[in-house]
Amino acid sequence: MNIAIDVRTVQAHSRTGLWAYTQGMVEGLSRIDSQNNYFLLATGLRVRPSDLPLDVGTNFNKTILPVPDRSFTGKRFLWNDLAVPFFCIKKAVRVFWQPAGHNLPRWGRFRKVITVHDLRSLYIKDFLSQDIEGLRRAMHLADRVVAISEFTRRDVIEHLGADEEKVVVIYNGVDRMERVGDELQMSDFRQRFGINDRPYIFSLGMVPRKNVKRTIEAFANSRLKGEFYLVFAGAHGGFLGQYRELAARLGVERDVKFLETVSGEDLRFLYSGALFFVFPSLFEGFGLPVLEAQMCGLAVICSNTAALPEVVGDSAILVDPYSVEEIARAMERLAFDEELRNSLSEKGRLNVRRFDWDRSAGRLLELFKGLA
Repeated sequence: MNIAIDVRTVQAHSRTGLWAYTQGMVEGLSRIDSQNNYFLLATGLRVRPSDLPLDVGTNFNKTILPVPDRSFTGKRFLWNDLAVPFFCIKKAVRVFWQPAGHNLPRWGRFRKVITVHDLRSLYIKDFLSQDIEGLRRAMHLADRVVAISEFTRRDVIEHLGADEEKVVVIYNGVDRMERVGDELQMSDFRQRFGINDRPYIFSLGMVPRKNVKRTIEAFANSRLKGEFYLVFAGAHGGFLGQYRELAARLGVERDVKFLETVSGEDLRFLYSGALFFVFPSLFEGFGLPVLEAQMCGLAVICSNTAALPEVVGDSAILVDPYSVEEIARAMERLAFDEELRNSLSEKGRLNVRRFDWDRSAGRLLELFKGLA
């Protein structure tokens, strides 16, 4: 069977949750399936197949379709309704999978599968709006819809009018991330980032829905300032100046550190060296960072909203993301209660075993086979 996958997400300038999902599932498929032929479709006029950061087998063909990678009027039509359908027809593709977009080709006799991660634009105002109408159209074009959580499945059925029989839940996996145990390496890392003289609390993601401002306010209104660092890392969407100004206004500019895009190895060090992980996101369709933190043995604070309670169960402290006071008190509890941190660390290690890319890819492969 010939299967085509849109992998344009991994061409982004920085690694995002959608990148991690696409990479995790594609590489998982590669590990478990050597029989079917895959075409990994990306875009660009000066891009080479070798530029795609995917470690896959010989039955996976990295393919660059000649569509400019810059934004322009008509690009969605060119990709969805010309380039992809013509390629799929030419290569006798049986199944096309869209792992991270909002639209599907409107024609072509191949089967169509789309993954929906969340419908956050229906709940919160985010700096990047989702194409909800595109998703609604895709529900009628899709032969199957993959939801990454039960929460998202309910949303897709209720708000997009998807046929309940079409929508299946396949959880994300999580990258196997080994905690750094070498104290000398850890010390060198902390010194490089200027966080070597006191413990630090870690949070990943700096776009507004990650609730950075309330996290800074909670830290400033707690007993932690002056004793701990609060470290943020990841893409910030141009909001970094606002966060720095807020930290200065609250008198914690020396305590709060902002690290922009970091490598996968640096991320592993950041998780490994932290006292605990705080992630009071306003909305998550799944929440991979909490599982990455648990993989590295960290106790976790996260939101009691959207899919996060489903993902963490009783292995984390859940807080109202709109309550600065609640976030502050939870941070104080973990900072000063080693027994609680150890208990949540152990629960987290057990919880994260539920999520595995190869197992998730296996379920996706069975879905593809069922459509053939």
